[in-house]
Amino acid sequence: MLDRRHKQLRKRGRNLMQLSMAQRHAVRIAAKKLRYAAEFLAELYAHNQAQVYLNALADLQNGLGALNDVATTRRLLVSLHTPRSGVAQSEAIGIALGWVACRGEQFLASLGQTWDAFQQQKPFWRK
Repeated sequence: MLDRRHKQLRKRGRNLMQLSMAQRHAVRIAAKKLRYAAEFLAELYAHNQAQVYLNALADLQNGLGALNDVATTRRLLVSLHTPRSGVAQSEAIGIALGWVACRGEQFLASLGQTWDAFQQQKPFWRK
């Protein structure tokens, strides 16, 4: 099961930086499923080997989660802007959208390194 989930995550994460938000969300779900299964079974293996792998996986899941939060926040902010929005509200939404876009770029920039770090980990359940 761990091998299957690990392979699925690596397959979905191919070309991670070029994927759409929806495709990166599928990578995030695959990472989540692998992490839960790996954490559950990690006690059966050497702690150090498992912990290094789990830390890299957690970092990946957190990075993907941060990007998902950015996309959700953007959608919510856009939905607040209506034809009846006043100037102050429109400006506030614009400022918030700019900040969210900047954070998204920062998260995306670090995601490549996080993905590479995860891919360098040898699955702890293999000898």
